[in-house]
Amino acid sequence: YDFEGCVHIFDWPNTAGIKIKRNYLDFPQKLPPPIDASKLPPMQEHLIRDGVSEESKALAQKQDIPSYLITYSCESSEYCAFQAQANYYGYLTSGQHPTRSGFLRLLTCQEPDDMASYVPTFTAPRNLYSRRYSPYNKADVMVKWFESTPNRPDNWDIIVVIDPDNWVIRDITHWIVKASEGHALGEAAW
Repeated sequence: YDFEGCVHIFDWPNTAGIKIKRNYLDFPQKLPPPIDASKLPPMQEHLIRDGVSEESKALAQKQDIPSYLITYSCESSEYCAFQAQANYYGYLTSGQHPTRSGFLRLLTCQEPDDMASYVPTFTAPRNLYSRRYSPYNKADVMVKWFESTPNRPDNWDIIVVIDPDNWVIRDITHWIVKASEGHALGEAAW
């Protein structure tokens, strides 16, 4: 039968075998150490040239704003590697709040890849159905992240979800203070 109107997921052959591996979700995952402030790249050229808005400057001084974590989901591939690097670089150079912001790549993979030693990453194994419908990996890895007791984002007030090929170029704190529990914000697609 038609599951979503576009993909017949039950027409595929049955699984031929299963390989058992350690479950990464039951253990705290190691994040790379924070980058020392003296080794951070300079702000993006447009922020140096045009300056940071007065609103962003004022919000950067406040500590009573909600904490926020910028996340995106991806797979381990050469295609996603440049996106991971550019996305993390964008975060580091866009003037996010100095103490209330964070960044995390949500990786669909059996084990951490080489980028996980540079880019903060949570790794979750691929769901079998995601091979049949690849956009399934975003919802799947997010659910596994929230269900992974030692890794879930309990210490963040707001989770910002972006696409891996859309990185931040300016501070988003002015949007963060407008969101609240039960009142999410989103950008129009077109």
